[in-house]
Amino acid sequence: MTENKPENKPKRKVGGAREGAGRPKREVSEEDMIKVEQYALENCQNATIEGLMGWPNDFINKRPDISKRVKEKRQEHKRLIRESQFHQRKNPVMAIFLGKNVLGQTDKQELTGKDGQPLAPLHITVLPPSDSAPNTTNVLNTGDKQ
Repeated sequence: MTENKPENKPKRKVGGAREGAGRPKREVSEEDMIKVEQYALENCQNATIEGLMGWPNDFINKRPDISKRVKEKRQEHKRLIRESQFHQRKNPVMAIFLGKNVLGQTDKQELTGKDGQPLAPLHITVLPPSDSAPNTTNVLNTGDKQ
């Protein structure tokens, strides 16, 4: 059994993206990219940048060329914060704030007792309420004083 197939019939594409199909890709000028880079250097979030530029949501994430430049400028922003922390002399409060909130830096707190010894355990005894104050609890601290 042989099948009769017409040989002149063009193949029809099924599914997938076809060349020239869909909306044309939005062009982003170099002037716009300078603005976007400045916003990223100021640590604006993608949604904020997209709103300021009049772009649709998730536009930056869908464009690898723009996303890469935004990430590079955000890295530069972090580098500038570290540099300002290093050079801060008069008032380091803002550098500390930015370090904690943007760079994820934390204060390391070590609690020690007298002369760097470990803290002594604190023993607390809870006494029953006295007749003079029926709604309060008396607490007696029996820990060592330092």
